[in-house]
Amino acid sequence: MSITVFDLMDECRNAFVTERRQGMFTVGGDGSLYPDGLPGTAAVILRPAQGPEKRWLADDAGLLPAEAAGTYEGSLLVCQPPAAFLALAAEIAAWESAHPASDLQTERLGEYSYTRFPAS
Repeated sequence: MSITVFDLMDECRNAFVTERRQGMFTVGGDGSLYPDGLPGTAAVILRPAQGPEKRWLADDAGLLPAEAAGTYEGSLLVCQPPAAFLALAAEIAAWESAHPASDLQTERLGEYSYTRFPAS
């Protein structure tokens, strides 16, 4: 499983929330958020009145992915992590892709354990 921007925000306990919205929201088939749109690259956390939390990453134009299309009621958090944070998330994901967890070896000695990559 590859790390996401949201995983990293959770780990750092900082969602970079710049705006909180409450009410009814519609995401069009083109990814546009109605009624107010998004300010460019943003991470969106939707907490609907019913159902699980939804998380999407908007592109530079402020458009959400196609799977976000629909109408929702609840609270919406607009998060704008800095560019360096997004670059860090991408770098971690790239490293994780190059070093799959299946390559790791874990050894346990009583209550002590450690994990490492085997020697190549």
